[in-house]
Amino acid sequence: MLGGVVVLTPATYILYKFFVFGDYTSGVILISFIYTSAVFNALSCHLGSALLARKESGIMFYTTLSGGLVSMILSIILVYPLGIIGVASAMLVGNIFNFFIRIPILKKRISLRIDYYSMLLLSFIIITVSICCHYCYMELIKLLLVSLASTILFVWFNYEFLIQLLRKFRIVNK
Repeated sequence: MLGGVVVLTPATYILYKFFVFGDYTSGVILISFIYTSAVFNALSCHLGSALLARKESGIMFYTTLSGGLVSMILSIILVYPLGIIGVASAMLVGNIFNFFIRIPILKKRISLRIDYYSMLLLSFIIITVSICCHYCYMELIKLLLVSLASTILFVWFNYEFLIQLLRKFRIVNK
């Protein structure tokens, strides 16, 4: 899922260039925060469904509440020095916190394997792509190059999955 953020971020910058005008163009800097936050929210919900399957909705409630509190407190602290970027950052940190607090709880109950190395590497790539997009915002050729590089990285990270998907739809032979 984080690989999708790597591809969507430069694509959104390109779309912003053509379809968003005026004061709204400054909101493009929030894109990678929002996309990455949505990914960690989905991952956290996935782990939460394991808690619900075990009929442990109370634990799900408290972990969600703790992530929300982290997000709210950081938003209050960061909104004045950083503005809306501070709030978007706080939302991201709250969702990441919620995800990572559920992992040890679930590891005690079920067999759970998380590839931390890939998550860390993809997070670093997301940050790099976001910085590149921000500094290339007004130059379409550079954005297209970042988008192409991001797509290549996405295919590289998801090669086996993409081949399986293509085989399932009989686009690629075995």
